[in-house]
Amino acid sequence: MFNLTKITVLQCIFCLISVLPWQCSIIFAQSIPNKTGKRLSTDISPSWKPVPLRSVAQKQTGLPGGEGMQMVQMIQYAPSNPKIVYAIVDTSQVWKSDDGGFSWHSTREGFRALGGFSLGVDPKNENIVFVSGALPTGGSPVDGIYRTLDGGKSWKRVKQTYYSKNTGNDPNDAGEGQHYAFDPGSFDGMRHKTIYAGTHNEGLLQSTDGGDTWKTIGLKGLRILDIELVPINTNANVLYVATNNTKVTSNGLYKVVENDQDTYSISPIGNLPDFPQTIAVDAQSNSSNIIIYATARSHGIYKSLDGGETFVSINNGLPKAGDYRTISISPKDSNYLYVKLGRCADNILNPFYSHDGGNTWIAPKNLNTGKLDLQWVGPGPGIPIAPHPKEPNLALGSMLSSIRKTTNGGKTWEYSSNGFMGARCAFKTSTHFDPINPDKKIFFLIDFGPVITEDGGASWKRLKIKGRTASVGAVDNNQKTMLVASGRWTSQTILRSEDSGNNWETVNNTTDQLVFMKFHPQDSNYVYAGTKSGSWVSNNNGKSWTFIADKSIRVVYPKNGDIVYAIEESSHENSILWRSNNRGLTWERPIPKKQNPFKNALDVDIDPDNPDKLYVAANDGFYIFNGKDWKETTKSGGISPEVYGNIVSYKVSAVAVDHFNPNRIYIGKRDGNLGHPKDYIFCSDDYGTTWKDIKYNLPGYSGVFSLAIEPTSGDLYMCNAHGNYYISFYH
Repeated sequence: MFNLTKITVLQCIFCLISVLPWQCSIIFAQSIPNKTGKRLSTDISPSWKPVPLRSVAQKQTGLPGGEGMQMVQMIQYAPSNPKIVYAIVDTSQVWKSDDGGFSWHSTREGFRALGGFSLGVDPKNENIVFVSGALPTGGSPVDGIYRTLDGGKSWKRVKQTYYSKNTGNDPNDAGEGQHYAFDPGSFDGMRHKTIYAGTHNEGLLQSTDGGDTWKTIGLKGLRILDIELVPINTNANVLYVATNNTKVTSNGLYKVVENDQDTYSISPIGNLPDFPQTIAVDAQSNSSNIIIYATARSHGIYKSLDGGETFVSINNGLPKAGDYRTISISPKDSNYLYVKLGRCADNILNPFYSHDGGNTWIAPKNLNTGKLDLQWVGPGPGIPIAPHPKEPNLALGSMLSSIRKTTNGGKTWEYSSNGFMGARCAFKTSTHFDPINPDKKIFFLIDFGPVITEDGGASWKRLKIKGRTASVGAVDNNQKTMLVASGRWTSQTILRSEDSGNNWETVNNTTDQLVFMKFHPQDSNYVYAGTKSGSWVSNNNGKSWTFIADKSIRVVYPKNGDIVYAIEESSHENSILWRSNNRGLTWERPIPKKQNPFKNALDVDIDPDNPDKLYVAANDGFYIFNGKDWKETTKSGGISPEVYGNIVSYKVSAVAVDHFNPNRIYIGKRDGNLGHPKDYIFCSDDYGTTWKDIKYNLPGYSGVFSLAIEPTSGDLYMCNAHGNYYISFYH
């Protein structure tokens, strides 16, 4: 027997589907296939799926994987619940583990700063965390102290103040200690109300209302590197504060004593030979016996048995040529210590460990037990080790952009980065999809070189090249010849392989800063490579190249690879569009005597059916070229600007045109010199006229490096500050 009511409802649904045009935010889509025969998905809720770069070894051992590849600045267990662990990363905010550091997930809603350098967890409340958030170089209007009250589900900046990553001139350098201390006598049954915070120019701060408001209690103008608190009695504390102030006899170590009248006595203390990069206090210390350890850069490690009045060196087993940055002590057993060296010491196997209170130091035997990682594993920057609060043999550490774990007090270390992602495909042509074999993909990573999957992303392996990074790459139409721009962030040289990346040769005289690389879609003899200063063009499959000054090729028309467009930018304020119809031999300006309206083109794409229609992601918005003139559409199309203090940003960082439906355009936003935009990925179904946010299941506050369309499935791949993701709109 038929249910007439049910039939009527179904009929109504089909009627709605037939009249509604498909839009990015409307799931009941038109069911008519496009010209390729593909149909838009009718999934109730499209969702982004992560693409962790899982190594073959991780797959074989059943691990979910996670490549890391960004610099963790500090890790800390929640003292009241060691299953909870937090990590702060310099460019991707806070990551959290709920299983003692085995797996990680991003927790960043409301965290505007790009990243951070130190964090403190309330000793009796695992959900309350303070973070020193900032750009690596400092100076953003959204930098400062961030706080969560709900375990990282949401963050709020509670104090604007200056932080930066480095004490020298290298923004990739690192290695500071704890910026936060909690007064044990201020616990109200839920949280500690009195917190101390070290800053980089406002001195030592105190809050007596749980972090809502702050005041400076001393040391203003100094860069505070570490603070440690020792209770004197139930009403007063002593704080030891490490700074880089070498103008005082103590070389930067201070003792701050809390007086009964809510005043403080501050005095330099100790006889260290250099400023203390970090300090550690024995947890069993009391007011009559305070044991302090300090790192003194090239001078090694020092120990005080009298509350910091005098220090003696304890360098037995440590190499003399070392930059000793951070020291950590087990809260459970003060005989267990760890020392990490600076970034320049990658040739010295560390962290060193001691099981006898620093009397002797021993180098680890292995940093990569099981050889599970995708990338090479080394000591990395001088980030402090995080000892487990209850198990002295357990600790977590950051070593060359991956999180590692020891279960034997530092003798060996193993992979512990599941879920932690950060591989960067920096440009449009940093991603290659094999059009014949959809399971084969190559990511050309700006930090760690090219990686390849041949099983649809289930596992990845590195392609060994000369040089560490790969800004862009390309594979010819026969899927044999591979090119990669390898070197450093701002300078690369073209490498060439004729056996799918097994062996490489350097193409001489091609060093430049490359941002685009593409084979001619119909004739693989021709290759185009756009740079910051012009372009390289090859007519012999990449064996040799001719340089074209000023004109940076940024897009190739897919139906006729003779047609290419280039951008000439003598400055951010001066931009000219050029077009060539003969593979770069001659050029014309589509708009004679008129400059482009945008500032600094970051990405370019082209309509696959119309060689006269371009889309440009630029520093000041998103622009459409119709063959005659330009039009900016983010401001009129529904995308609000990002506001960082008094700075308003319309920056669009990436664009991709859907080749199955050219009316569909995707764009991404990123503000790497300010912070993270709340909304960062958008879709248009009317050729870029109006826009919809398509974060869907992803949290806000990230930034998009590149967008790419998989040619067989139409899946959209997005590389953002938190790794690589894809979403399927077709079935």
